[in-house]
Amino acid sequence: DEDANIATNVGDVNFSDFAFPFLFFLVWNSALCTPTILTFAGLIRGEYENLIPLLCPHWMIGFIIPMYIGSLHGIVGYAVLSITFLLPYSAGIISICMERHNEESQCSLDQCSLIEFFKRRRNEQ
Repeated sequence: DEDANIATNVGDVNFSDFAFPFLFFLVWNSALCTPTILTFAGLIRGEYENLIPLLCPHWMIGFIIPMYIGSLHGIVGYAVLSITFLLPYSAGIISICMERHNEESQCSLDQCSLIEFFKRRRNEQ
């Protein structure tokens, strides 16, 4: 029984304390990252059709709550629970950039798109 505790404990951190939040928020952020990224990319390109994914706090919850839970477990908690949003959002951004690159031969989230976004925005005012 003591050997089992050694496998799950590092110092004062018990990984079983945040295994459920880790899995829950990994699935949560995986489900929400694509609509959020697509909406943000559309906003950068000047497409204001559907802003609901950015206005809805679900994507913020997937960041704030894991960081709060991570803070209860110190640096190890932060490191492990930050994976719950870094992994899905990184994979989502890379996937969308690759998709856009194949379609347009350039990523829609690059610096040129940001410049165009601000130019359009300035011209609208």
